[in-house]
Amino acid sequence: MTIDEVQDSIIADFKLIGDSFNRYTLLIELSKELPKPPDEMLTDDRLVKGCQSRVWLDIGYKDGLSVITAYSDTLIIRGILSLVLEVYNGRTPEEIRQSSLYFFESAGIAEFLSEERTKGMGQVIKTIMKSADTLTS
Repeated sequence: MTIDEVQDSIIADFKLIGDSFNRYTLLIELSKELPKPPDEMLTDDRLVKGCQSRVWLDIGYKDGLSVITAYSDTLIIRGILSLVLEVYNGRTPEEIRQSSLYFFESAGIAEFLSEERTKGMGQVIKTIMKSADTLTS
């Protein structure tokens, strides 16, 4: 599946659920599926600056495909991170660089983010994009 196809699938899943309460509940459930990484990954150098919650991000590439690990101390952000990883893990730098995330708004997820949390998720995406730019330039 392409990045857009994954996003479209996420949007379809969230639209099937219906109301805000059920979408929020799904994000909480998704947060439980994101495993806590080893403590060695939860270091200050992996903290994403500008996030209201504590978000750790580790981005690498193996055999030309992204291997991204992310974690947050907040359930709702952890649920959103699991979706971001669903979209971006296993992608080439070129796929990531050429992508645009639109599922936050279209799936009704953005409504759960304060302005500060929206900025923080923007920093997560910017960090992922920067890693892809580094490898494609």
